Amino acid sequence: MTRSGLVLSATLAAAAAMLPAGAASALDDAQRQGNVYDHSFAQTQYLHHCSGCHLPDGEGVHHRGIPPFSGVVGKFLQHPRGREFLINVGGMRNGALDTRQRAAVLNYIIEAWGGDDVPADFRPFDEAEIEASFAAWRGDGPKLREQIRAELGALGVDIAPLRSE
Repeated sequence: MTRSGLVLSATLAAAAAMLPAGAASALDDAQRQGNVYDHSFAQTQYLHHCSGCHLPDGEGVHHRGIPPFSGVVGKFLQHPRGREFLINVGGMRNGALDTRQRAAVLNYIIEAWGGDDVPADFRPFDEAEIEASFAAWRGDGPKLREQIRAELGALGVDIAPLRSE
């Protein structure tokens, strides 16, 4: 293995060790039902494409308006437009990921940081849903986030506002 390959492997291993030890697996049932979910692939895609902003531990960079996933991401799934928002928000929509990678990363984020906030009827994201949502999207991500936040807040589900400098 090359030196850069060793460094990358060590970096990925270190980042993986920082994930929450007790993270709930929202995908266990789907896996038992035969739906394919490759945790290692998904985690690697997250670390390569998302951890630069959201950090390996999913905590985000609060003062730059990059939210944490823990205590937040599962709550979005409680709203009828939450999946649409998660598919089309920021780097998920504009990043250099194909639909397979996007679905894997979203499922990984939900698995790692969704916790008890993930609805019991959660179904994993898949490529077809990503493609359909991309094709139909005519929204404004920040505006939709605030709408979801307000509507869930009225139901007693608190999602912290974005903070920025």
